Amino acid sequence: MSKNVITVTENTSINEIANLFKRHNIKRVPVLRNDHMIGIVSRTNLVEALANASKPLSDSVFIDDATVRAKILQAMNQEDWAVGSCAVSVFHGIVTINGIYHSEADRIALFVLVENVPGVREIDDRRMLLESAYSMV
Repeated sequence: MSKNVITVTENTSINEIANLFKRHNIKRVPVLRNDHMIGIVSRTNLVEALANASKPLSDSVFIDDATVRAKILQAMNQEDWAVGSCAVSVFHGIVTINGIYHSEADRIALFVLVENVPGVREIDDRRMLLESAYSMV
């Protein structure tokens, strides 16, 4: 794992992200707001954005929030590390995750899992590291 992580902000353009992927030979880049990770952009996301930009709006397919949530829960149920660790809600494509995570690897893995579900526009991660949750008791 790299110590010098390449990151972007929510205002970084698609062109800049594409150039970062090419220049640094990376497949994903964390998105930061005020030094806190709020999401991840993957090559898949980039390709989808470019493909959707060329489609007329009438060709766009709306995926309702209940379907997005069901697909997220289905994907989580296929991963031992993700089962029972959090609650997921979806409103207008914005996924809110509440609960705990056991390690930074688990936190990132769930981000990747969620971001790859069609219909997810944004991720609001409100989970706490398990050790931090114990210290609040």
